[in-house]
Amino acid sequence: MAQLLHNIEVILPEIAALTSGTWIYHKRDWIKYPLFVWIVPTITSAIGFTINQLKIFYAWKVLLAVILIISILKIFNSCLAPSFATGLLPLVIDAHSWTFIVVTGTLTFIVMLGVYVMNEHTSQLEIPSMQFHKMFFYILITLAWILIILVFNQPHMAAIPPVFVALFGIINQSTYNFNSYYRHVLSLAGAATIGTIVHILVASWLGTAVITLPLVFIWLRLWKVKLPAAYTLPLLAIVLPRSMFNMFPISTLCASTFLLGMALIYHKICID
Repeated sequence: MAQLLHNIEVILPEIAALTSGTWIYHKRDWIKYPLFVWIVPTITSAIGFTINQLKIFYAWKVLLAVILIISILKIFNSCLAPSFATGLLPLVIDAHSWTFIVVTGTLTFIVMLGVYVMNEHTSQLEIPSMQFHKMFFYILITLAWILIILVFNQPHMAAIPPVFVALFGIINQSTYNFNSYYRHVLSLAGAATIGTIVHILVASWLGTAVITLPLVFIWLRLWKVKLPAAYTLPLLAIVLPRSMFNMFPISTLCASTFLLGMALIYHKICID
């Protein structure tokens, strides 16, 4: 559709994560309430779009978006991590057209219908409530990351949406260890590298998607991880502004190393 309409805002990278997590991996905390698969990401996309119109520094837009997205997830008692991607993407691509919200609502509605058709949600156990200390920690390490990138004068690295998606899921896990940590970091950085290299060589939205998504699937199988957020990264490479595209693999590596590393420390100190 994006190729035919010549409209890059029709490309919604986080749908790759949402679809793989709900249709393929059947993540129980995502599919328990199928209606939320449509409602919550659409609301967070509107939040991100609105925040992007504010005349404040980019990094603080990211922090404000994270706080409001977590608030929405708490209100709905939802652990739908891709909601972070739909809320942060408008900031990354500097969206100014309402098309973004319409496309988000349309595509998530289709994903929701798929969840209902597969009927996997009926067998899922009740999802525990989101705990306030986990919400606080998520905001705290987001703030720490933003302060770090400001010290190094790299504000464009403030938001790598798939990393924030992976981080939220990891914080809400009951266990997390170093073995999972390094495989997740390499999976995310590798997926970003695949997307960047292929898009440079192919220079086609459709071509990049067709080539990279199977490659990411193989890459994840090599590391033996089920990480829906990784599928978002090649498509994100397509929509990134040039200033972010050139450093995309390195930015993803740095963000995932720090943010997931903090999640590992959190699990070791506060949970294990």
